[in-house]
Amino acid sequence: WAVPCAGLDVPLMEITPAMQAAHRKACERLRDPGCWTLHTVVVVDQSGSMRKTDVTGGATRSDTVWLTVALDIVAKQLQSGESKATDVLTVVCMHATSRVLIDRKPMDWVVFNKVIHLLRTSEPLMQGNYLPAVDLAGQLLSSNPSGSCALMLLFLSDGKPSDTWQTTASGQKVRTRSMQDFEQDIVCKIDSLSSRFGRRLTIGTIGVAAETENFGVLEAMAARPEEFGARGRFQRASLAAASIAFAMSSLAASLSETKLELTSGDTSSHRRVRDVRREVQGAGDDLVLCEGWTSYKVTDANIHHVKWNKQERTWHRVPLHLQESRVLAIAMREHYFGEGAERLVRGLRLVGPDVKMFVGPRLVAKESRYVHDLEDSDPRKFQRGFCDTQSKAQWLAEVFNARLAKLPGVDNRTPRVSFLECSVYMLDVHKGKRIGLLVEKMLDPKGYKKWNNNAGYVDGMPLHLQAMDGADLGGLQAVAEAFSEEGLDSEDEESKLCASKGFYEISIQESDVPQAFSHFTYRKTQRRMLVCDLQRVLDENSTPPRFEFTDPVIHYRSRTGRQQVFGRTDNGTKGFHRFFETHECSDLCRMLNRRFVRQGEAEVLW
Repeated sequence: WAVPCAGLDVPLMEITPAMQAAHRKACERLRDPGCWTLHTVVVVDQSGSMRKTDVTGGATRSDTVWLTVALDIVAKQLQSGESKATDVLTVVCMHATSRVLIDRKPMDWVVFNKVIHLLRTSEPLMQGNYLPAVDLAGQLLSSNPSGSCALMLLFLSDGKPSDTWQTTASGQKVRTRSMQDFEQDIVCKIDSLSSRFGRRLTIGTIGVAAETENFGVLEAMAARPEEFGARGRFQRASLAAASIAFAMSSLAASLSETKLELTSGDTSSHRRVRDVRREVQGAGDDLVLCEGWTSYKVTDANIHHVKWNKQERTWHRVPLHLQESRVLAIAMREHYFGEGAERLVRGLRLVGPDVKMFVGPRLVAKESRYVHDLEDSDPRKFQRGFCDTQSKAQWLAEVFNARLAKLPGVDNRTPRVSFLECSVYMLDVHKGKRIGLLVEKMLDPKGYKKWNNNAGYVDGMPLHLQAMDGADLGGLQAVAEAFSEEGLDSEDEESKLCASKGFYEISIQESDVPQAFSHFTYRKTQRRMLVCDLQRVLDENSTPPRFEFTDPVIHYRSRTGRQQVFGRTDNGTKGFHRFFETHECSDLCRMLNRRFVRQGEAEVLW
């Protein structure tokens, strides 16, 4: 067998008395679960196959994994400043049974040295059973009940679970269960974790073996979390330390985003996520009231249906009924099928006169994801900002559609833009407790697509972008400022230019419309607003086709320095910069935003 750490010279970090004192202080502080910002549970496969010396440079698979934990999970995060003393690390060794080697310690250089010690001394042998390891990891992730820290389960293995075999006293392997049964069990355990923790949880699985190896189990473990709103990512790392390090970098970006969501922007305090259960999309596609639904009888006393009036900036009460039948009850799913940075989503239906059959379209109810929002005396307060944002986005959509209709080459095949109408149901649910539900029609999940988000993502590009801070944005100021409104031609002059012989025929693709709309909102509002995070379904039954968007984000440039005018997702000028860093104008976008290129000329006219 290869000697552990053979040929690897990884020195320990010199721990000063001050560092040791800081470590003890951090351990003491971690007794308060509410201060944790991240809990990473790393499961390291230490089965016999991990002692193979087929990694580039002659190291064992085990050595490479321990090196990754030390350098990429601990050291790199400390050196970059990403890690805090309130970030917690747990390391689990996976053999026939599993045991904790590092138990919920602060991420610091003392822990780095502990991992290096494991690199130098660990010897892979015997079996590597996945099921006990996942059970133990789940217990560790559940040990903090506060709901205010990001969670990560990282599985590092060569993809050879031993759970379906048992070694007899004579050394023979005997199959004890089918691989299919095992995979069902492991998926059920991952589903349970994902349902409980939702978006707070990231599950990363990294396969450390030759590319010909079957990583089906690791792939399945990473695929399931998405069904419940959690995040999953599988990486097939080649037998090189650099490949595993690259896999870790994308997971680190995801964790940074999660940690940011769980921090209040105004006070930097932790935000506690509600303890609810999630379910897969489509679990509530019932036609009648049945198990999994909770119903509430409709009376004037216990249910108020209100809509936000954007002109008067106040709530108006609206009767709750349908043309074809009177609504006698409201039914809500007990579990949630969707989760965003701010809200949880579950199914909602109206119940007809027989108090059994659902009537009307499928609806969704959106509520705050965080505990403190439910403690407000007026449940409408949280929903008001979303209604205001959506109504402003709809006004800009109407202006955009009118502008679009005047362009040459635009006909009834070119999609228009709209945002769903939303209203709020005030519902008394239990002993005087009232909740506010933002209610919209349910979009068809089969046609649901995200075109861009509020971090610069554009459809077609990799999802995981490196988050930027203020120091990174200086060079991007010119990008946003390039789209200045000053000195532009009037609409009449532009129409003449469009019709003139010198301009090319434009080609309009379906995917051009959402991006052009986001850019248009920036131009139309004199560079003060930008609508993005466009999630939609394309309604092809209308003429012309219509994008139905929901949950927009508005970034706002305040002249008085106000922050997050349109809620916690409003990133202000930073949001502008991220959008324009990745945005590429299409022909449609250039025409809408008055950017034209004459044939045969390279000059761009603004």
